[in-house]
Amino acid sequence: MNVIINLFYRMKKYFQAPWSIKDILLVTIFAGIMVGVLALTLKYSGLGEIADSSERKGLIIAGIFILQWIAIFLPLILITRKKYKLKWEHFGFKRISVKKTIALVIGSYLLFIGISILIGIFIILTDIRIPGYQVQDDILPLFGEGLTNLIIAGVLITVVAPLIEEIFFRGFLLRTISGKIGIVWGSIVAALIFAALHMPWQSFIPIFILGIIINRIVINSKSLWPAIVFHMLNNAIVFAFLLALENNLIDLEELVIMLT
Repeated sequence: MNVIINLFYRMKKYFQAPWSIKDILLVTIFAGIMVGVLALTLKYSGLGEIADSSERKGLIIAGIFILQWIAIFLPLILITRKKYKLKWEHFGFKRISVKKTIALVIGSYLLFIGISILIGIFIILTDIRIPGYQVQDDILPLFGEGLTNLIIAGVLITVVAPLIEEIFFRGFLLRTISGKIGIVWGSIVAALIFAALHMPWQSFIPIFILGIIINRIVINSKSLWPAIVFHMLNNAIVFAFLLALENNLIDLEELVIMLT
């Protein structure tokens, strides 16, 4: 009984982030405004057309992604830095063994794959198309052709994006919300926000499921590191899969038949 109480206490203590719900609302509102302004600026500036005709298309697209991430993180830093004197520990960067990290990452990824396969089989057998459970758009063509652009895309997708997203969605949102409304509901709300901000919403459900699983990793490990490793692994596998499809190394129809 004492072990359960101590475990609950340590978990609750981990999710007592310094930020308040008001901080989350302010950061989310201002981040949304900045992302909206950036989107309108890009739309009417003609940067998209310039990127399409440029040999450095990959760098331009990378710059746009970085500006989006700055638009999200700048309100967080400006609103909370002075008030809380931000430290890495505030975001849940807690030491954890490599062995435990590997076990959590592999187990969680197998769980995600298993759930995805079961839902895929259900859709194929019943011919029911679930709204919000479609394949995400391939973003590799955005970066253009050539090895340099491919490397830029790979670094952004497999390294930079997972690191930034985990700090924001798990380190900031999940820890704060769970500390206020409980771990279960906090995980659900954080996963909903995670999926909602990955537009377009054609893949809302699989991204929500992915968010729940990554939240589970943080809850079980009480550290952000395994979540970052998992996210990087997932994005690396998706990146490799997209490359294989584009180079006709995988036939998607044959793969679906094999799985069913």
